[in-house]
Amino acid sequence: MILRRRFCRILLILTLFKEKYNNYFSGSREIPSNDFLTWLLGFTEGDGSFVVCNRNDLQFVSTQGSDDVQVLHMICDALGFGKVVKQGKRTSRFFVQDKRGLELIVSFFLYLMGILFFLLDNVNSLNS
Repeated sequence: MILRRRFCRILLILTLFKEKYNNYFSGSREIPSNDFLTWLLGFTEGDGSFVVCNRNDLQFVSTQGSDDVQVLHMICDALGFGKVVKQGKRTSRFFVQDKRGLELIVSFFLYLMGILFFLLDNVNSLNS
């Protein structure tokens, strides 16, 4: 019963992400594929972060060498929000700083964190 409630919470978070995404684009864009979202999670674990800027603005940022800027453009195109800019001679970055885009990216990570905690709880209960 406990596992079922936790799984229902995860589905609720996923539903919220999908609703936010559809509202953001007024239903005019497909939600990124699960394969892309899974890849994005792994990519951002190593190369992404939330940053508070000097103006106390929150940003989600992922940085790459300019030789790999196409990866950042792929992320921007697949998500449908954010921007890619050159940052210095050898570095480029993808960033999200608008409120609606940040709500989407945060809801995406909440969904994935929910899955992670669900899996960890199940492994822990199996080991008990």
